[in-house]
Amino acid sequence: MNLEEKKKLAKTLIEDVESEEKGIEFKHPFQETDFENPFNTCPPAANGKIIKTQDGVCHAPALKPDKWVPLALKSYTDVSDKMGAFVFSLPKDTDHTGCFAGQYVVTQGLISQHFQLLKPGDKVEFQGPCGGFEYEENQLDELTLLASGGGITPGMQLIRQSMKNVIHYGCGKISCIPTAKDDRLKIVYSLGEAPANWEGEEGFIDTQMIDKHVSKPNGLKHKIVMCGGPTMSISCLYSLRSLGFPSSNIFIYGQFGTEQVKTVYGRNVKLASHRCDNAV
Repeated sequence: MNLEEKKKLAKTLIEDVESEEKGIEFKHPFQETDFENPFNTCPPAANGKIIKTQDGVCHAPALKPDKWVPLALKSYTDVSDKMGAFVFSLPKDTDHTGCFAGQYVVTQGLISQHFQLLKPGDKVEFQGPCGGFEYEENQLDELTLLASGGGITPGMQLIRQSMKNVIHYGCGKISCIPTAKDDRLKIVYSLGEAPANWEGEEGFIDTQMIDKHVSKPNGLKHKIVMCGGPTMSISCLYSLRSLGFPSSNIFIYGQFGTEQVKTVYGRNVKLASHRCDNAV
């Protein structure tokens, strides 16, 4: 960090200390009123727009935040002994979900037991969007995802959406054509049990790993989104705080995300929003 960045970070930390000493709470009045979405500063937004693509086809939202919509199971694939990938068909081939990337939906009934008995063509009622992180293009300079296990699910949505913008690149020589690697995306894998020839990271996400791979606070609009178990979340929060990342830039999926942030950063710290547009 340069001198100005250090001054800005120091100012933020001093303000945090003063607020804790005075008992001042920076929390938005709506935050922590929705049990399922404690970071939310307003009710979940739905992408209710009818989108017209270049081929002239109109794409309407299929799901509704206040209505159950039956969707038919298209396919199922085993991912592991404890996980499966379910693909459901929207009512019309031209429909879009009506959700922003990073949001989730809910279903009626006992999920685990019911889904095990589903066959292609069977229908399940869905409702949404019901919450989650709301990603919108061109609102952030940088987005960092810290995920473990099944926590990669919302992360994949965010990656796919953020990488949808195609870069059109013209060059005079074939040697100038860039490879398939896209510098907009950096993926760091960490294995619990790594083979002998593994050259990537190994073990839990820790302070050293975050310090090595995540950009330090530098005045850019940067959001850190976490999804994993409580042990992983708390551990990463301690690492982020020790490295100078402000609490106001950290969003955690799950009902207890704000409590986890407060446990590490203090009861009166400023919380992140569920949106991109207020990142510092």
